[in-house]
Formats: sequence, structure tokens, C-alpha cells
Amino acid sequence: MRHPLALAALLSLCTTAQGHAGTIFADDFESTVNTRPWQVYNQISNGAWRATQGNGIEIQTSGGVTTAHSGNQFIELDSDHRNGGIGPRGQSNSAMTRTLTNLDAGEYLLTYAYQARTNRANDNTIGVYFDAGSTLFSDLVDTANGVGANGWIEHSVPLFVAEDGSTRRLSFRAEGIENTLGGLIDTVSLTRTGGVPEPLPLALVALAGLFGWRRAR
Repeated sequence: MRHPLALAALLSLCTTAQGHAGTIFADDFESTVNTRPWQVYNQISNGAWRATQGNGIEIQTSGGVTTAHSGNQFIELDSDHRNGGIGPRGQSNSAMTRTLTNLDAGEYLLTYAYQARTNRANDNTIGVYFDAGSTLFSDLVDTANGVGANGWIEHSVPLFVAEDGSTRRLSFRAEGIENTLGGLIDTVSLTRTGGVPEPLPLALVALAGLFGWRRAR
């Protein structure tokens, strides 16, 4: 006698995941309020993001270059040396990094909005990194590139953490031509979408084998 429903229920146990989904963070860069149409910072969002390369993190306000994807502000990382910038004029490509601690093992989804600022090829490149160690910019997980007039483009990047209690460093880095005009970033979020599948008990493995043997007969 065949038992397809019982077998399906049994096999579903193979993908039972530990833990629950939930938002780790969501940021549209509104908490750091500009006093100018654009300004450069060493850290933003109450210290959650820190500049880890270049002149700093440039926050722009809607109405100048473009309108924000959400809220009223957005990020440009080919940052100017003025209005708070800390580097020389010719080294404008900057990076911002957020440290995420005590992450549970499992699957995650990074989402962000990207817009190219100029119409010049390879001028608007943004590299996205999700580093496990202390070395930054070693684990590239996504690259955003393009030319202007395409508006905001939403990116979704699946990520995986192998062990509970992990630390990861999430970075966005300008990697185009250094001319203080580059790719724009807004509406960044990280969500845990699922846990690590639990091992199937040996007894259930044997039972599954028995179903398969009886089906073959």
C-alpha cells in the first residue's frame, strides 16, 4: 500500500528550519539630518555606519541630484572633500561599513536601492561586501553599475551565515571613476529569511527508505 501524503510529510521534515525570520535592520538614512543640501560625515545613523575609506559618507537631500527612494535623504559614496570630507580631492571613492554582531546561522536577504548619477560608463560602480573576518572588502556579494536616467533600481542579495553568534561587516564601496560623482544608495535592509535545516533523525531516514522500497515493489 502506498502512502504519498505520509511520505510528503516525512520529507518536509528535512527542510524544517531552526529560528525565525525577522528584520535585522532597515535604514533610509533619515536620522542624520543635513544642515546643507549635501554634507559628508565620518559616521551616520547614530554610529551604525562608519566611513572606512575615502573622504567620508556623503548624504544628499532630495531636490538636488534626484529624489530619494524613500524619505528625503540618500547616500553618495564618490564623496567630495568639502562639507566635512576628510580626504584629498583626488581620492574621493569612499566606503561605509556596518558591523553586525551575534547573527544566528541561516539565510538572509539584503535589499537596497541603487541609482546611477552620471551617463559615463563605469563611473557609478558600487561594490557590496559581507565580510566574515577582520579584513574589509574581501567578500564581494553584489555589484551595482549603470548609467543615468534609469531611476532607482532595487537590488535583492541572498546571504548565508554558517554559525550562530557570527559577526559580519556589511560594506558599500564606490569603485568607479574618482570624480565626486557616482552611484547613489538608499533604503538598505537586512532580513533573516530562514534558519539552517535540521538534520533528519536516523529513524526517519530508515522509514523513508522503507516507503521507497515498498513503492518500488
